Amino acid sequence: KFGGGGGGRSYEMSFKSDDEGRANATMSLMEPYIFRVKDTGKAAEYMPQEFVFMTDRPSFTSVVARTIFGSMPEKKIALVVDSSGSMASYLADVKAAMNLALVQQFNKSDRLFNIVTYTG
Repeated sequence: KFGGGGGGRSYEMSFKSDDEGRANATMSLMEPYIFRVKDTGKAAEYMPQEFVFMTDRPSFTSVVARTIFGSMPEKKIALVVDSSGSMASYLADVKAAMNLALVQQFNKSDRLFNIVTYTG
């Protein structure tokens, strides 16, 4: 979504990444931008994210995180989660990604999973 400055106008453009995960956009300098990565509902895709920024550069690089969990084809899965103090800042993201992966890949199936946590 590209903001139009103080006038309140904005427009949205869709991009798809290439095989290396890159998407290119032409930008105007010093305009406010919001880049959103939307949930595709597919395992091993990119995590939903939002970046809000202004730049004085004609191009920039943004690293967009893929989902933590990829496709899990096995019938029985054990997920081991480090819940020690050093991982505290990541636990909310891990829990959200785990929930999404389990719903997408295990819901309404006869597959089994177990979650094991440890504190180091």
